[in-house]
Order: sequence, then structure tokens, then C-alpha cells
Amino acid sequence: MVGDLRVLKDKTSVLEIHPFPEWVVQIFQYGIETGDTFAIVPNFPKKEVDDMRDLPWSLRVEKIEALLNDLELSEYLAVKYQDGVCLKVPANIPHEFIRIADKNENVPYCQVFEPDFKSIGEVFQIQPTMFFEIKETLSITH
Repeated sequence: MVGDLRVLKDKTSVLEIHPFPEWVVQIFQYGIETGDTFAIVPNFPKKEVDDMRDLPWSLRVEKIEALLNDLELSEYLAVKYQDGVCLKVPANIPHEFIRIADKNENVPYCQVFEPDFKSIGEVFQIQPTMFFEIKETLSITH
């Protein structure tokens, strides 16, 4: 499944997760100045991420919520997009996309490649996207 992602947010206090990976690419817009786009993810320990893989979805959600509650602001990563470069967001990794843009810049445009949410939810009897309210508001400064 392919979807459009217009990166409108310049800050966030909500992250989302899925039980599957997604791939996001920023599309070059000829003749248009856009702001910089960033993927925001927590810097979870690799062992914690690996240990979650075999847990049922509901337990993964609980584990991720507990990990997010313990994070400090300095434990989040911002990965800057480059036009045409595809970034894979692994399964079970909370994420959001934000931008830095001056008022005169256009909205960055991305394409998202991911499995069909509706089918996954029906087949596995789960809510395929979960949202987490975090204690910090995350943004990028120049």
C-alpha cells in the first residue's frame, strides 16, 4: 500500500507504532522550496527491541509504553531526510514525522510504503496502529 504523507507538524507529543515496518521517502519537488523533514524515534536499547519481537501485540504495546515513560528528552533521535532517500521505520518503533520550515516554504511531501492496515487488523484481530502521548513535546531547532 502506498500513501501520501504531507509533513505539516513542526512539533509533536504523540508517537505511533505498527506491528510491521514502513518505508518513507521524501519526494523531490522541482522548483519548490520545502522545509527539512525529520523522522523522530526513541533511542531504545537494541536488546529491548529484539526482546519485543516474539511478544503478542498487546504486550509489545505495554512494553513500548513503559519504555517511553522512562525516556528523557536527550534519548530521542531525529533523522533528517534527503530527497529521494528511503528510510525504513522498523516494526514496533514509535515514530513521527516533523519538519522545520520558514513561513515562506512549502510543505514537504513524502510517500509511505506499508502493508494494508485494514487487512492486518482484520486477519490478526488487532488495532494495527497505536498512539502514545509522551511527556515531552519534541521539535527541531535550527
